[in-house]
Amino acid sequence: MFSRFILQYYKQYARDSGAIGFKGFAIGYAEVTINFAGITIGYAEDEMCFAGVVNGFAGDINGFAGVAIGYAGVVIDFAGVVIAFVCVAIGNVYYIFSNVC
Repeated sequence: MFSRFILQYYKQYARDSGAIGFKGFAIGYAEVTINFAGITIGYAEDEMCFAGVVNGFAGDINGFAGVAIGYAGVVIDFAGVVIAFVCVAIGNVYYIFSNVC
């Protein structure tokens, strides 16, 4: 009778150990799934970072274009100043000749 009790105890222990082992496997697979999800999120964050870098370079290009436009505006303004001086010179010549004649 005692031997049956011992045998029953070890059978139950084996079942419990198997159940614990399967729970361990299930937890391990769940952790693997979570880790793959973390890897996926990491790649998504990398893509967002690269998109941010691209946007940054686009902003730099826009900034350089703005600087170029600013220099073009300065050139146009200097051309306007030159034209104004020419107009003043023409006006002075006209004034001199109109007073002489």
